[in-house]
Amino acid sequence: MLAYNDKFNERVVSDCGGKHILGCLAFCMKHQHRGLRKEAIWVVGNILAGPSSHKKAVVDAGFLPQLVDILQKSQFDLRKEAIYALYNVASQLHILSILVEKHGIIPSILDLIKIDDVDLIKICLMFTEIILASNKVCRNHSMLTKIVIITICGSR
Repeated sequence: MLAYNDKFNERVVSDCGGKHILGCLAFCMKHQHRGLRKEAIWVVGNILAGPSSHKKAVVDAGFLPQLVDILQKSQFDLRKEAIYALYNVASQLHILSILVEKHGIIPSILDLIKIDDVDLIKICLMFTEIILASNKVCRNHSMLTKIVIITICGSR
């Protein structure tokens, strides 16, 4: 699979072959072979960890709904990769707004926070922190804070 550094990824997502490679990754994310799906999600997550141009290329290629669907409906290991990939793009407020308002990812984040996996709990809390810090995305901070606290306390 493909994931190296920002300079290499820039060539991949911006050159004329970028659409083909992103298309291949989208295909792999839908493949029945679970290992292939997991690796493809990981690669997309790495690309999303890059600069804004990489995030834009992946989002413009239509990966958000696919990642959200994996986050909401797939097996644990795939959901874990998807939350990392989505976290990598959540710093873009307009994308975070889409994730929260259009795709409703907060329940999925709160569901994952209950799983006894320290790294997963950390990423879910960091994701929640981004949501809470954004006035544009979460207009009712105190309500979401209460939901997060109740979810965490109720799961232990």
